[in-house]
Parts: sequence; structure tokens; C-alpha cells
Amino acid sequence: LEALEKYSEAIAVFDRGGDNDLMNTLLEESVAIDPGFAMAWRKLGLTRDTRGGRIEALENAYARRDRLSDRERLLTEAAYHTRVRRDFQPAINAYQRLIEMDPNDTWALNNLGVIYDQDLGQYDVAYDYYKKALERDSATAVHLRNVARTEINLGMYEEAREHLEQASERFPTDHVIPQLWVSLAASQPDHVVV
Repeated sequence: LEALEKYSEAIAVFDRGGDNDLMNTLLEESVAIDPGFAMAWRKLGLTRDTRGGRIEALENAYARRDRLSDRERLLTEAAYHTRVRRDFQPAINAYQRLIEMDPNDTWALNNLGVIYDQDLGQYDVAYDYYKKALERDSATAVHLRNVARTEINLGMYEEAREHLEQASERFPTDHVIPQLWVSLAASQPDHVVV
């Protein structure tokens, strides 16, 4: 129960765009209490600071996936294939199965967006998934950030500005939002470096 409480607190920190160090500390404490906690390992596999640390965590999660619900198992398998194997089709298939099971699964929608955005460079496809995640859950910082980031990549600067203004107001402690403001400024055609 203590491990689950720490995991739940870490997810809440993530959702509001909070302190990554605090989130990782809570997740590390969670797996120290319960080394078999596959979902805590999975989240660590997405947030640890080093590639080796992320791979170790995802391998731990993947090895324990038989303990998980169907949804959690598919999330774990998709993360493993994306970040450890770098084999995107099985990950895409897993996320699409999750969306078939529940069209409102924002984790699957967002993570599909991440694959198309960060791994495949298909920003228009990513944007559709990110927007669906945001429409279904506007209370999570990552959805608003990802929509804004993709709008910048697509040259939709006015839309990105509006979303970043919303994000700045709603998630003032989010550490990624200032980086996106810089990205927006640098991406616009009239940007001048002084």
C-alpha cells in the first residue's frame, strides 16, 4: 500500500507538471518498497535521467508484465518496444489496441502522439493524437504542452501561443513551458538573434 501511495503521488506530480526530481524520488521509493511494482518501474523507464537507467527500469517492468491488467500490460509492452527495442510498430499496435478498448485512454493517445512526433517526425499525425488526449483530459500539463510543441513544429504559431498562455497560467511550476516559449520565439520567421 505504501508503494502504491508513493506511485500515485508521483503520477499526481507529473499530471500537474511538477518537479521531476520529486517525482523520480517517489518512484524510486516505490520500487524500493515493492521491487515487483511493474507500473512504477514503467514510469521510471520514462523519467529517469540516464538512458541506461531508463532501459533498466523498462526491462524490470517488462519482466513483470504478467502481473498487470490488460491495459497496464499493453502500456508496459509499448514503452518497452519504443524505448528499449526502438521497434515502433509493436508499440503503435499496443497503443491502438488500448484505444480500441477505451477511446478515451489519454495515456495511449498521448504516447501514440509521442511516437509519431519524437520518433517518426510525423507531426500532423502526432498533432491529431495530442489534440484528442487534450480534449479528453485538459487537467494534465503534458497534453497541453504536447499540443503546443507540435503546433510550433507545424508552424501554427498563433495557436501555440494561445496554448502556451493557457499552460503558463494553469501550470505555473511546469519546467517545460519556459522552454516551449523559447522554442516558439526561435521558430518564427521574424525571430532575430541579437
